[in-house]
Amino acid sequence: MSVGENSVVGAVAVVTRNVPPNTVVAGNPAKPLRTLWACPKCGYGTVISRNPKHATKPA
Repeated sequence: MSVGENSVVGAVAVVTRNVPPNTVVAGNPAKPLRTLWACPKCGYGTVISRNPKHATKPA
C-alpha cells in the first residue's frame, strides 16, 4: 500500500488500500472524504473547503 503525495490520513484510520494523491481519508476502513487542490482565486496552496468562492474542480 502507498499513501499519495500531499494526502492526509485521519488519526486511528485503518488504511487497507492505496490512497491517491491530494486526498483526505479517515475511518475504519479508511474512506476518501475530500479532495485537496490549489485555489487559483485566493492564491493559497491547499483548499479543504466546499466554499463556493473557491474553485469547484481540481486545478
